[in-house]
Amino acid sequence: ESNAPASPAPKLVSMKWNLACVVVTVVALFFVFRRIPAATLLETLRGMRIGWFIGAVILYGLMFLPAAWRWHLALRVNDAVASPAATIRFSIIGHFFYLVLFGGAGGDAAKATLYARRHGLPVPKLLAAVSLDRLMGSGALVVIAAIALAVSGAHGGFGGNKAISISHSAGWLLLLLPLAVGALLFLKRSHHESVFHRFAVAFMESG
Repeated sequence: ESNAPASPAPKLVSMKWNLACVVVTVVALFFVFRRIPAATLLETLRGMRIGWFIGAVILYGLMFLPAAWRWHLALRVNDAVASPAATIRFSIIGHFFYLVLFGGAGGDAAKATLYARRHGLPVPKLLAAVSLDRLMGSGALVVIAAIALAVSGAHGGFGGNKAISISHSAGWLLLLLPLAVGALLFLKRSHHESVFHRFAVAFMESG
């Protein structure tokens, strides 16, 4: 049995990765603050109420918890979950990509790819999980919009629009369920194992 000391390579890689993260953050902040006039920034800081600012930062940070929980649920139904701590961490990483580099879709794709590579999970399942996560978020938006419309209708908000009808639209919406089931059966019977095929099957099954 060898008594040779362990190689420092993993520690060196970790240090380089941390340094790269710091450099990227500093560069991103530089480009953000370069577009803000210094006088306006200083005037805003002087008039800022520290208590409200700290409260806003804490509230903004706490909002990551329900967002991470929703993604964790999508990961779990795709059998692609590592741990709650990892889900929270990569949710914040995805938010960084969303704000600084790629936008919503690109941030989700980057988050899913990094999560998959870090924990040795299939990338198609991770992409299906972020897509399902976005779908659940859209579902929440639909619920809120429906409540708003119901409150408005109960108080006469649509009194001047007597001809509104959704009967034809509802009929088309009812076709979505058999179409989704048919697409799932077709994909499961297909033997073409492309990345898109694996993503589609994972998304349909978890959905």
